[in-house]
Amino acid sequence: MIQTKPLLELEEQDATWAGFKAVRLGQLGQAGFTVPAGIAIGAEAYRCFVESTGLLKAIQLMLHRKKFEDMRWEELWDLALRVRNLFARTALPLDLRATLAASLRRARLAGPVVVRSAGLHEDSKAASFAGLHDSFINVRGTEEILKKIVLVWASLWSDRALLYRQELGLDPSQSRIAVIVQTFVLGIASGVAFSRGPSNQDELVIEGVWGLNQGMVDGTVPPHRWHLDRHSGRVKQIVPVDQRQALRTTATDVRLVDLSSQERGALPLQALQLKGLYDIVTELEAKFRAPQDVEWTLTDSGFVLLQSRPITTGVSEEPDDKRRWYLTLHRSIDNLKRLRKKIQQEVLPGMEQEADDLAAVDLRALNAAALASEIRRRQSIRDRWVDAYWEHCIPFAHGMRIFGQIYNDRCQPDDPFEFIELLRNDALLGAQRNTEMYGLSQALRNVDAGQLDREAFDERVDAFLVRFGLTGVAGRPQDREGLLALLTRLQGGAQKLNADQTLGDRFLDRFSAEERDAMAELLDLARDSYSLRDDDNIYLGRIEAQLVAAVREASRRVGESTKNTGMPTPTANLIQLLEDPTILSLAIDRPEGVSKPDNFELRARQLVGQPASPGLAIGRARVIVDPSELLSFHEGEILVCDAIDPNMTFVAPLAAGVVERRGGMLIHGAIIAREYGIPCVTGVPDAASWIQTGDTITVDGHLGLVTLSATVSSGFSTVQQRSIESGPTRARRP
Repeated sequence: MIQTKPLLELEEQDATWAGFKAVRLGQLGQAGFTVPAGIAIGAEAYRCFVESTGLLKAIQLMLHRKKFEDMRWEELWDLALRVRNLFARTALPLDLRATLAASLRRARLAGPVVVRSAGLHEDSKAASFAGLHDSFINVRGTEEILKKIVLVWASLWSDRALLYRQELGLDPSQSRIAVIVQTFVLGIASGVAFSRGPSNQDELVIEGVWGLNQGMVDGTVPPHRWHLDRHSGRVKQIVPVDQRQALRTTATDVRLVDLSSQERGALPLQALQLKGLYDIVTELEAKFRAPQDVEWTLTDSGFVLLQSRPITTGVSEEPDDKRRWYLTLHRSIDNLKRLRKKIQQEVLPGMEQEADDLAAVDLRALNAAALASEIRRRQSIRDRWVDAYWEHCIPFAHGMRIFGQIYNDRCQPDDPFEFIELLRNDALLGAQRNTEMYGLSQALRNVDAGQLDREAFDERVDAFLVRFGLTGVAGRPQDREGLLALLTRLQGGAQKLNADQTLGDRFLDRFSAEERDAMAELLDLARDSYSLRDDDNIYLGRIEAQLVAAVREASRRVGESTKNTGMPTPTANLIQLLEDPTILSLAIDRPEGVSKPDNFELRARQLVGQPASPGLAIGRARVIVDPSELLSFHEGEILVCDAIDPNMTFVAPLAAGVVERRGGMLIHGAIIAREYGIPCVTGVPDAASWIQTGDTITVDGHLGLVTLSATVSSGFSTVQQRSIESGPTRARRP
């Protein structure tokens, strides 16, 4: 039976079906605190929905394609998007719809409402799922409320919630979620309060902003902060900010608006209000016998409490654990706009200028000591820009994810990654590089035919290498020869990668005139996010190429003086040899990268990954460990590697298929495969170890399977034999 109950009537035992958050709100109201009126919709409604529609079985199939603990963050986001799209496209069963609609009518909630999550483990003493499940504010009308209830259910499978459950050792397949529907309270100011400060246990810390709390939570609006003595309530420190905008509601949505001059010149909480909030928070800690994280909003009538939960740590505190960092990648649209400006106006121009300055240094003119110093300097420069890349460029990629989620919620496509077709564009540096490579390929044929001067062609190749900084094909004569050999194998012309305008119109037509401009702006932001996901790597690759050039110059000198013809000498050892040539017996390490065990005999028949680009391809595997090995790539081969970066995608036009160890639909390999119509499977554990160059493999981009065949001498089926003799066999669904 589906249980629903007004919040103020909930009792402690109701937490088993309504969740701790709902029960806590009921307790707050019963204790005399002001909370918005609302009802709890039990988790049985979620169970009924996923079981009666077959969604639970579909989710289980998705979840068990790969060990949950082995999934990368990108793969978890893919899983979450697929699940959310299934929820959005699945209609509520008629009897469930009728039950929920009747409960909403009985609640008689006036005006717009908030639809909130209430996970059954949420806000317990052991765990706080703060911000991991979705909530929706300013929702109007029964039909919209029902849609948002379904999306709250879907957020049980958000990437953030999955990561958190993994940290707590909870089985996601056993998780359930309840829903709270409350009257929407539009406060003058909002914020949070911690009865014990995160860095000082003797402080009570309050953060607040003008307008709605969501602006502070998602980082759009910086909060003012007050530090109070826990024991007396005395204000120890006020940390004001220059708040210029507030998140407020309109008739149809929520958006940032400029503050009035009066608001800009004042703090959102004054002395008496601070004292009142201090009293509330300390009383809550005493009542619930644990430090509290309290969410509040201030109205003309006083404080309204939106939530009070125990303060818990939740995610791992290990210094090398990146899950906490990953959770910070979820940015607001306004935050992403600021990131775009930073990247376009500062980060990328800075990288370009740095690479040009490094390229102007004549490495051969430096003596040994100066060359050693130059390598150290270039390592420092490279590390500084790598830090900038992780700080600014990686979070900006979230722009694609926000757009993809909104696109799917409104358009409900069969393919949850259809939105990528809207983001494709020829402005990508990788696309421009590939176009130039086709031009160089044609120019080389003109040289061979006597129609173009060789010197002019060489100048064009030099300019190409300087512009795109291909780390694996710059600086060594054999690499240049390999590039020329690769150019001879390119045929035809570069593929145009323009976005599908029809899909764009379809997306924008689903919004009101007031919302349409904002969505067009979001689409533009997503396209920049998509482009910069490739471009930033190419700019960074130019800096890396200059470090590689210095290391290779050092290696050349050391090789001449030591007659070392073995494996590459590590950079640290090269520096030592430059500074002290008397050291001739430094250990030589194995080069970094994926390597196979000695006497590797164990073979896999079928490897399971994630479908990233549809289609079927059969061909010869080319396993890439070092980027320079790409120069040996031949048309019709299947590219197998640990991970593709934009500096490697120039061979995509030659590839019959792609297999990667790293997973995710928005990683570079998957993006380039979809753009060129190449079957692709990602997230294959140890792909570059199980598969060897020369193996004949089948890549099924529909099912996410990679099948290894026997060698030619062992016998092939007709289609396999023909695929080897005639190149790749591709099959795509109509």
